[in-house]
Amino acid sequence: MPYHYLDHITRTPLAPEALEAMQPWWQDRVGTSGGVHRACVAIRNALEGAREQAAALLGLESPESILWTSSGAEAVVTGLWAIPKAARPGSRLLTTRVERPELLKAAMRLRDQEGVAIDYAPVDSDGRVDVAGLRALAGPETFMIATHLAHHDSGVLQPMEEIVGVARACGARLFIDGTTAVGWTPVDLRQLPIDYLAFAPYRFYGPVGIGGLVVRTGAPFRPLIVGGDQEWERRAGSENVPGIVGAGVACALAKERMDERIDRARASRLRFHGCVQTALEGWRLVGPDLAEDRLPHHLSYSFPGLEGEGIALLCDVRGVGLHSLTACAARDLEPSHSLMGMGYDKQEALSSVVLGFGEGGSESDVDQAASVFVGVVRRLRSI
Repeated sequence: MPYHYLDHITRTPLAPEALEAMQPWWQDRVGTSGGVHRACVAIRNALEGAREQAAALLGLESPESILWTSSGAEAVVTGLWAIPKAARPGSRLLTTRVERPELLKAAMRLRDQEGVAIDYAPVDSDGRVDVAGLRALAGPETFMIATHLAHHDSGVLQPMEEIVGVARACGARLFIDGTTAVGWTPVDLRQLPIDYLAFAPYRFYGPVGIGGLVVRTGAPFRPLIVGGDQEWERRAGSENVPGIVGAGVACALAKERMDERIDRARASRLRFHGCVQTALEGWRLVGPDLAEDRLPHHLSYSFPGLEGEGIALLCDVRGVGLHSLTACAARDLEPSHSLMGMGYDKQEALSSVVLGFGEGGSESDVDQAASVFVGVVRRLRSI
């Protein structure tokens, strides 16, 4: 039985080009970035080459602005932790209640350990930041605005130019969680003066075990992990050289294939959604209309009366991999806090699933996956 992987929002397969580039660094090439012999020089060159590839994807003029981490989550926490207390013009952090758990928990850590007050801006039913509400809460005591580029659960792309404007008007630094969006939507930091941007190569055909954080030149910074002088003393510990090399290749491929990747993912999503529209009733599209500002590979539904976990599990048995929006809290089946923050009731949130389409797959593959999905929903409704 063929298996159709439709969970590209959470993680993508590793690109063969990235695997090939990584392979020598697991076996034949040794050393550390801090030495003077040729093996160490080769490592430094590989690290900087990957940094240049990431900078090209993100429109950065200074590759040195990129800090490699162990994951997207670490990059997010590092970005929230970046501003030393002495460098803050105020004591208030402005965010929303629909952020990823790592961002919200890092904010609460600042509250509990350093006395930071947290303000939460409103969002609409698609998870889109209410810019007027954000502006009303931003003030001279706001030292940072922290939100996301695209929402994991709803796929909505945030109005970044307006959010940047609010941050600049009140003098706050801006942190953006780009871990769901980078690699799937163009990002040009020459046009968007974001101070801190987290990204996750494993969500655009790079390896797991690596993440990245952009720290704009001149932005204050304190390391989360201290010790050695790796990453210009911004993150201690021996670098994951194979992972960084693979991440660099993933960034290069994303830049090269961006338009093609977007077009293919959109086409697959539209075809799948057409099957659902034709075959099923009683569902709700989570997030904005597919023609609006939404990640090109993202599709999410709520099926009132069913459980998203049940849909995901039975789809998996029948050869389709997708993501339940209760998955991060699957042990106790708590609903997505983000959907609750967008105004969904508990039952609607528990009944939600998210699908992510990749750059591969034929129309026949999409049709087969849609047929399985429709059959699963019908089967569960008949019980």
